[in-house]
Amino acid sequence: MIFACRLFCGIVFLASGVEKAIRFPRFHAAILRYAQMPTKLVPWFGIVVFLLEIATGLGILLQQHVQFAAAVGLLLLVMFTIAIGRALSTGKAGLACGCSVLGSDSPLSLLLIGRNILLG
Repeated sequence: MIFACRLFCGIVFLASGVEKAIRFPRFHAAILRYAQMPTKLVPWFGIVVFLLEIATGLGILLQQHVQFAAAVGLLLLVMFTIAIGRALSTGKAGLACGCSVLGSDSPLSLLLIGRNILLG
């Protein structure tokens, strides 16, 4: 059971990070729509996020520094959940979340917050 959970979480973080890297302009635009940081920081923030997601996924899958990778993954999920909550509280429901995996990009909703809590 633990192996299956690690495999699932590792694949989710790795796939999400790789997709954000490959489709960086789309991810960049999603971060801008959240309007939660200075515009000048958005490209750097986006790069750090996808690198952390890739490193987290690889760390979990390759069983290298698993506890550290899991902690980073949890912090990412907490950060994403806070950003989604803040966006929803300012009337931005329906925007693309920027959390796409395999080409799908869900609209901001309470379901995304629930998903993040379950993944955490």
